[in-house]
Amino acid sequence: MVSRRRVMAAVSGVAGLAATNVSARVFSTNEMLDQIIAATPLLFVDNTFIDEEAGTPEERDYHRRSRFIGVIFQDYILTTAHGIVSDIKRSHSVRRGKQSRKVILKDSDRQVYLPYKPEGSDKEKSHLVKQLLLDEKLDFAVLELPRDYAGPRVPVRLGDSDKVKLGQEVWIVGNGGLKGDFIKRGTIANYVQDDRLPFACPVLGGDSGAGVYHAETFELLGLVRSARGTQSYAVPINFFKGHIQSAIHTVR
Repeated sequence: MVSRRRVMAAVSGVAGLAATNVSARVFSTNEMLDQIIAATPLLFVDNTFIDEEAGTPEERDYHRRSRFIGVIFQDYILTTAHGIVSDIKRSHSVRRGKQSRKVILKDSDRQVYLPYKPEGSDKEKSHLVKQLLLDEKLDFAVLELPRDYAGPRVPVRLGDSDKVKLGQEVWIVGNGGLKGDFIKRGTIANYVQDDRLPFACPVLGGDSGAGVYHAETFELLGLVRSARGTQSYAVPINFFKGHIQSAIHTVR
């Protein structure tokens, strides 16, 4: 993984992609990566675990946030479903004080929250985000951006994951929260297999939902799903193009 600043300094040239629904000027690679990462929100779900060894009822509840990433597309957020519903283990070993304790999942409200500063406010708060579509089989979710969301947006274009080429370079762009934003460069490792788009680039568990973009056109090819060593997998964008439109039509 390389830092955003180092990537921005290292890459050069013009991407040849004119932004959609804005001006007709051509953006450089640096500018497009800067826009994309600024419009890549960090999301979280609150979960409550039970510490059966706790001394008092108040200490029994142990709260933990499950963090994942999304991609802003128009007035919506695209992300993986497992970040919301399937990424929570039934039990965890956690450090409480000087002891390692086992806690068991009590409740997950499966409600997604987005931290941001509402329009006209200088204080960041966590806001509940409406879920329009949650498909655990395809591992895909569509969320609606709150109306008072005043954060940056980028005119993301959806690519064609069926036309990728072996060795084709891609950008993996995500939001690491307190660890900082990240930009990784990888290559397409194989054609779409079942419900996965293989690419060569190490990713971490918290990278779920990060966008995988064509290195030249910056079209979205998929969302990071899982990894095994340096072999990683994304949910192909073609698998849910129709589902995106269906979800969007439900609020129009």
